[in-house]
Amino acid sequence: MFPTIFEFGPVTLRTYGLLVAAGLFFGLRYMLSRANRFSITKDSVYDAVLFAVLFGIIGARLNYVVVEWDLYAGNLIDIFKVWQGGLVYYGGFVFAAGAIFVFAARRKINIWKLTDIFAPAVALGHVFGRLGCFFAGCCYGRECHLPWAVEYTSSAALAPTGISLHPVQLYEAAGNFVIFLFLDGFLRRNNRPGRVLAMYLALYSALRFAVEFFRGDERGSYILGLSPAQSLSLLSLLAGLIIFFTRKNER
Repeated sequence: MFPTIFEFGPVTLRTYGLLVAAGLFFGLRYMLSRANRFSITKDSVYDAVLFAVLFGIIGARLNYVVVEWDLYAGNLIDIFKVWQGGLVYYGGFVFAAGAIFVFAARRKINIWKLTDIFAPAVALGHVFGRLGCFFAGCCYGRECHLPWAVEYTSSAALAPTGISLHPVQLYEAAGNFVIFLFLDGFLRRNNRPGRVLAMYLALYSALRFAVEFFRGDERGSYILGLSPAQSLSLLSLLAGLIIFFTRKNER
């Protein structure tokens, strides 16, 4: 679609990396705007985001490399080129969540309050991430011939060229934006820590489970007709429901 913004000698600015950076920026700004309500300092927000991003990128890349090992077996240095695309959300989420839990425990911050301001920010940042996928051509859709189908023409894109495809990256970007708006409103009304996180887990899991049916890229080994992401979505949905109903009594 439009994987590269410009090239100047050895310097290349890729659309994917720029949009991921934009998602991080706006997600961070959102968290800072909500931190005071939960008595979380801005320094703690900065530190938590730093740990989450670092471990999230590691987890997301490792997950992608495992699924797409054939692409990297002959050229291991490409594993580190994350700016070219190739991050799996659930891998990043698991690693980032682990980092946040450890961080909160060490700083003696209420983990549920911290994750409640993280959840909408993650949904917002994910909007930009999926837009980056759309321009890079990764996470592309199945062939289709609907009026809004897209066709990649750049040889630098990761999607197959010359074929009309579902713009699944845009489906998920739009869904994440709706989730962000809902969670932001829910955060303003909710007084039970942990339930915003629970709603995020449930809503995103449902969105991802549905969008997977329109994906056309390599999805890994299917189990009972479900892709790995769909199987993880069911587990994530269950976790969200458990958190939602077990956190109902704490104000």
